[in-house]
Amino acid sequence: MRSFFASLSIITAALCVSATSAFAQTFDFEGQRATSTPGAPTGSYTVLTETAGGVTLTLFREGNTPFDIATASPNGSQFPPIFGARTLNPFANTVGSAFIGNFSAPLSGVSVQFGDFPPRAGLRGDEDVFTLQAFSGADATGISLGSTTVTYTAALNFSNDIGVASLSGLPGIRSIRFIGGSVPGPNSVYYDNIRVTLAPDPVPEPGAVLSCLMLAGTVCVGLVRGRRLRTAAGELKSAS
Repeated sequence: MRSFFASLSIITAALCVSATSAFAQTFDFEGQRATSTPGAPTGSYTVLTETAGGVTLTLFREGNTPFDIATASPNGSQFPPIFGARTLNPFANTVGSAFIGNFSAPLSGVSVQFGDFPPRAGLRGDEDVFTLQAFSGADATGISLGSTTVTYTAALNFSNDIGVASLSGLPGIRSIRFIGGSVPGPNSVYYDNIRVTLAPDPVPEPGAVLSCLMLAGTVCVGLVRGRRLRTAAGELKSAS
């Protein structure tokens, strides 16, 4: 009987966990069309869409401000390895119009990597301040769920030091707003690797609950039937 309940618990739990667990995805822009190199923005994007693991990110800037996807520059500058070959580039217009990101599914956490990318090797950027905000509605509307600010000092060397801002434990995130830069250029850093954690479903949907119950019942009947058959076989053997 003990093995019966153990088997029942393991199988039922395995099914139910799939309905409640969260998972993470990263938007790294590697599949996007490059429209600039560092120091040579073109402003070719106003909206960008990327899908990772079934979650879609729709990205744009306030006021329909243009931006680019940059590739590594031939003039000696290099992206840090973690940034890969593509990165989000706001330098077509460094005014204070933030990026807005809408998500096709609710999140419980999000993080963004950023850094100051000097136009030539050997140069350093100025001090930048990065702000990340999360909202319950699309287009940075609804309830403000949280915010964080990170200072990226001028002493940092972008090729070795990556800024990271993150928010977690906030179920229901449907959009984010982020911007990083300095006084002369409020939006003047590069962004990459937007990592999101999907919000777990605290209550399995009715279909998942029904499946759990049906599976539990099937396991129960099968184990009891098997136990009875073994008992009957033993009795026949004893009688013979």
